[in-house]
Amino acid sequence: MPASAGGSRGADAVRAEFRSGWTRADGTHMAALHLHLAEGWMTYWRVPGESGLAMQMDWSGSGNVAGIEKHWPVPRVFVTNGYHTIGYRDELVLPIAITPTTPGHPMVLEATVTLGVCREVCIPVDMRLLAELAPGARSDPVIETALADAPGRALEAGLTGARCRLSPDERNRMRLSAELDLPSTGGNERVILEVPGQDLRVRDLGTRRHGGVLQAEALVQARKRTPLAVDRSQIRLTVLSDAGAVEHVGCTGFP
Repeated sequence: MPASAGGSRGADAVRAEFRSGWTRADGTHMAALHLHLAEGWMTYWRVPGESGLAMQMDWSGSGNVAGIEKHWPVPRVFVTNGYHTIGYRDELVLPIAITPTTPGHPMVLEATVTLGVCREVCIPVDMRLLAELAPGARSDPVIETALADAPGRALEAGLTGARCRLSPDERNRMRLSAELDLPSTGGNERVILEVPGQDLRVRDLGTRRHGGVLQAEALVQARKRTPLAVDRSQIRLTVLSDAGAVEHVGCTGFP
């Protein structure tokens, strides 16, 4: 069902709809948020980069929905107003796996979405989307293509080790250092470090390669003045390059 975008400039820049999808063998339902961007406009990946607005989605108005998992396709790195940003141009098909509370019954998806779009300027756009999903139906080749464009597994790309170090400072921040034993994945490699927790801000401090070792650093800071606690086993490491992306979750400490 088509969705409306709040504000006239937002409506000119992006149009959204839900693709209703199909029920998979495990009982989850695979749908998608489909964003159509006007010529020259881009929107952001789950990590926007040096500037930008990460997409926020509130599903609290939905019915017969127990859980939602987003499957992000491989993004591109852009230079916008001198900043490196990560996202998509022209369109974004974001597959969404939905677990029903009661399998076999219809679901109602209601989402309030806030996202950022950019061309010469960057603006926030608010949307409200509504759709009814019936169990069953055939697979959607548009969603299947987006699913196939997900990052590969770093282990299959030759990853043999991932190490992380967290060094706190007096300002309630942590410097996160990571090393990946990984052959080259392509030109312009960039490691994106993601730390679970909505109250944490992660700022990329750069990526370097030394032979077969890829090194990255980030600064982790709590949005509120609360003690920082990071579980290394839940840190997500995504390597973006000109050839695509690979990812791995979890890292050990340094020896």
